[in-house]
Amino acid sequence: MANHFLKLYFFLLLTVAGTAWTVDSIYLYFQQEHQLEEHNQLQENYRPLLEHYAIQSEMQSTTEQLKLPENVSVVSKKALAWPLTMMAKLNSGKIVLLTDSVGHSTYYLATKNESNVVMLTLENRQADNDQYAIYWMWLFYSAIGIVVYLWIYPLVKDVYRLQKAAIRLGQGKQYQAIELGKNSMLAPTGNAFNEMANRIGNLLGLQQDINSAVSHDIRTPLARIKFTLATCEQANLTQSKQSIIEDINEIDDLVSEILLYAKFEHTHPLLEIHHQDLSRLTNDIIAKYRQMSSITFHLDIEPGFAARYDHRSFTRVLQNLLDNSIRFARQHIHISIRREDDHNILTLEDDGPGIPTELLNSITKPFVGSAEKEKASAGFGLGLFIVEKICVWHNGQFKVDNFSRYGGAKFEIIWPVDVEKPSY
Repeated sequence: MANHFLKLYFFLLLTVAGTAWTVDSIYLYFQQEHQLEEHNQLQENYRPLLEHYAIQSEMQSTTEQLKLPENVSVVSKKALAWPLTMMAKLNSGKIVLLTDSVGHSTYYLATKNESNVVMLTLENRQADNDQYAIYWMWLFYSAIGIVVYLWIYPLVKDVYRLQKAAIRLGQGKQYQAIELGKNSMLAPTGNAFNEMANRIGNLLGLQQDINSAVSHDIRTPLARIKFTLATCEQANLTQSKQSIIEDINEIDDLVSEILLYAKFEHTHPLLEIHHQDLSRLTNDIIAKYRQMSSITFHLDIEPGFAARYDHRSFTRVLQNLLDNSIRFARQHIHISIRREDDHNILTLEDDGPGIPTELLNSITKPFVGSAEKEKASAGFGLGLFIVEKICVWHNGQFKVDNFSRYGGAKFEIIWPVDVEKPSY
């Protein structure tokens, strides 16, 4: 903001100074032209009068006998202490014009015998000059007004666009991002407004997702609990109790997933990205899953393979990918880690049914899942969403397709070798 203020300040300063200098230069140029033209015109107008008095002065024996107007006088040329250039001009028969400090103009013309000089003094013409000055003053302020208008019109236009966008956002209409020029004074404001609008849209989407989850996914196990309580008998108390516990656990998992989603969507955890052993982390996590599942895990990881990543978040990435694949895999899960050029690539493949084509582009969105997924477990579509978030934080990308070596789903995490700071 300070940079934009300084730009505006110096722009206005240079605009006023530049306009003043330009108008002043034009004014001086035309004033000199006008004065020269006026001087020549006055010389032509007063020459006959000066020549008349010059002839009279030559015809009289003494200057005291002349009857001259108050503004006309005759002096001896010897009384003039002028520079040689002015005296040469006077001796050549030209009229010499001198102006005093109060603006009075005096015209000098030498007589033919060149012994005397006729002087004609006129009052100043300040009124005419003032009239011209008023015109130039109007020109100056008009130029300032035009320049300010040319600067402020785009600003007002951008403000109006922001106002319309705010009204549309407040009315709940579909928001379109404001695109202001990069040189616009309101460009940072427009970018901040777009970010705010996107955040509001995400919050509204989160609200709708939570409403959907609460209205459907929570009410379903609650309905089963009510049904179990209504139909349970003394002999089946143990079985009914176990069913109720499972439904309660399902509700608890859903609430945990919703809270986790809100956390990952609207907060940024502190990531500690540094160079560390990735093969060891992967082997440790696979060892735990081998104890809990009958799935056969195949590892293709170079011993001691190291990369730059955040340990805690990548642990969650591997766990979420494995949890997802175990739900659908029949017998095999293959995990590989390799380096290609300047990127690390972690690949996980399974022999499950794969991902429905209609879900390939939305599988990482929260609360999206297939019927098989919902039937297989109590997952709510947040595992892959979190994986994608963590990939983005590592300046990477998350790819999902059905080109597994086993014919099932394939997940790829690609992130730069030289990643330094998280990208939130």
